[in-house]
Amino acid sequence: MSSVPLGQGSRSLVGHGLSIVPVSTAMEINTDVKTAAALLDQFYEKRRLLIMSTPDTSNQYYKLQNVMLQRAGCGLDLRQVTVIELIGLPPREVGRIKDRQLNSEVIEGLRQALRISRSYFSMVLLDEHGVDHERFINPTTSDELYSFIDTYLMEEEERERLEKKRDYCD
Repeated sequence: MSSVPLGQGSRSLVGHGLSIVPVSTAMEINTDVKTAAALLDQFYEKRRLLIMSTPDTSNQYYKLQNVMLQRAGCGLDLRQVTVIELIGLPPREVGRIKDRQLNSEVIEGLRQALRISRSYFSMVLLDEHGVDHERFINPTTSDELYSFIDTYLMEEEERERLEKKRDYCD
């Protein structure tokens, strides 16, 4: 059995053969969980979440947003944002964080808890306490996301740290 660090705290996961996704140098995520609560608990007071949902990968809004998020990866990481994708319809629905799959119970739990529809493209932005702060039904530029996060979700101290690291992504 090996211990996998979860971040700044002293908590650790003990397990063997778990699906772990390194998100930043400070945190690893176990995607091999059975409930949405177990997944979300890993982010509590550590990371913000941007949950993107689409009925299928051919959706034009999804394609455009996906391109914009790929280019925004560094800026999102600096703002402590993890992207979760919920794609498709059962029984072929996929949930993922980067290249790691989520099980169907976790996908359904996220959809139910956060009232995320399968019928159309949408994104939900959660703060580090799991509070739903904003919903988007149209593609959103990285600058718009950054502005919202910087203005409404960050404390002054965090904004100051971000300002010092801004050139890191250029």
